[in-house]
Amino acid sequence: MRLGDQKDKGPRWDQKFLSQELSPLKGKVSKVIVCGSPLMNEIFDRAFEEEIKDSLQISQKDIEIM
Repeated sequence: MRLGDQKDKGPRWDQKFLSQELSPLKGKVSKVIVCGSPLMNEIFDRAFEEEIKDSLQISQKDIEIM
């Protein structure tokens, strides 16, 4: 997790990071719900649409971005 007020910041949650972190969950995930800032939601939306939904073997209807 990356918090804005931390001095030691973790990695950005971009498409590469999300793919790397979520790929071990292939076949174990049936639904993904994302609730964050507009920018974070957009990054998740793009990442899932372009790559991650296929690697996790879930459909677009199983992804909720609020």
